[in-house]
Amino acid sequence: MADSARLLRTTMAAFTVVVLAACSTTTEGRPVIAADEVQPDGAVIARMNTGPYATTPSPPIGTAGDDVVSQALMEAHRLGPYATGPWQVFDELIERGPVEFNWTGPISALDQLRRSQIISDPLVDAAAKHGFFSGFSSYRLTRSGTGRAINNVVLEFPDAAAATAAADEMAAVNLPPQGGPPGRPVALMYLPDVRAMRYDNSDRSAFVQTVATSGPLVLFGSSYAGADSNVSAEVLAGGLITAQSKTIAGFAPTEPAKRADLPMDFTGDLFSRTLGAPDNSAPFIIGEWEPAGWLHFEADPITARAHFDEAGLEVVSQRLTTVFRTHNVDGARRLAEAMAAEMAATTDVEPAAAVPGLPAAKCFVRTKGAQPPDVSISWRRVAWRYKCVATADRYTYTAFSNTEADVHQQTAAQYRILVGK
Repeated sequence: MADSARLLRTTMAAFTVVVLAACSTTTEGRPVIAADEVQPDGAVIARMNTGPYATTPSPPIGTAGDDVVSQALMEAHRLGPYATGPWQVFDELIERGPVEFNWTGPISALDQLRRSQIISDPLVDAAAKHGFFSGFSSYRLTRSGTGRAINNVVLEFPDAAAATAAADEMAAVNLPPQGGPPGRPVALMYLPDVRAMRYDNSDRSAFVQTVATSGPLVLFGSSYAGADSNVSAEVLAGGLITAQSKTIAGFAPTEPAKRADLPMDFTGDLFSRTLGAPDNSAPFIIGEWEPAGWLHFEADPITARAHFDEAGLEVVSQRLTTVFRTHNVDGARRLAEAMAAEMAATTDVEPAAAVPGLPAAKCFVRTKGAQPPDVSISWRRVAWRYKCVATADRYTYTAFSNTEADVHQQTAAQYRILVGK
């Protein structure tokens, strides 16, 4: 996850970093704002401290061009909304789980697929042999952490023949996920064409791995049922492949000749208007996402889906901050209120100080369980220390940090970028 800048190296070259001193005076070229000017939402620009952060959009970032990693990353962003989330199979599967077992997100390079251990090395070897291009992975388990889990992986190849060849080799791999004896083939009810292998563990838990294809895509699933689960691994696996097969039918893979034309900012400007860090660090899910794709990264995707639908969410942009564009101002306000209510109800989370000049923003502090500053920014975003949610016109946005002063500066800077002041 620390290599997100490498994955977006072509976009990083386009960013203009504007470094300001904390409590700075007016920067050349920036309009002078009267100290007593109050915005319609109660914000007072002159009271805001944006610290080292930019207050204007960065330059547009264009298309993926000839960079294969950027092409694959943008294709993975397109694939995300069509990857079935485990909660869509069983609604209890909403827990992210331990860091070491939870790789959810875009897969834009073969070495990333191997290092992440989303699938075992022999399966990666099969993918490499047949021209793996891009993919997406989504993992969740039950809140108890022992009952059930699903890891859903969709891998894209150059064409249907390559995908079929890769699937054949992957299906032939008989490697127990957690040691123990080799697996045995099993038949899934109503799915005679899906190849499935069951692995039994000494504690009476079991995995069922499935391999299927859909055009140039390989659908790989790993479904786990604990000894105390009242749903078998076969039932989980069958539910996953049934749901994924239906959803993936709506996905149109980008033709190889057109991959260079994939836009890095499909809205045209929202990513440029999303706050970046002075050093360009960002969570590895950096970029723009359709709402259905973004659900893979929400703490509770089922609740989030309801909030998104009610707010009329159109698109999400992730950089240092996360920006949610809704249909209108009222939708943005409702979404912000829902997010604030969720944070306020989270265990070991308390209200934090308000953002100077932005009275409508709501900030919170995690008193236990926050990731320290030396941990990957991707995981600090998940287990944040400080987090604020605010609105600007039809945009809801969030900022996180390990310090209160910094999260306030981010929140203020993002507001100014979005309102253009």
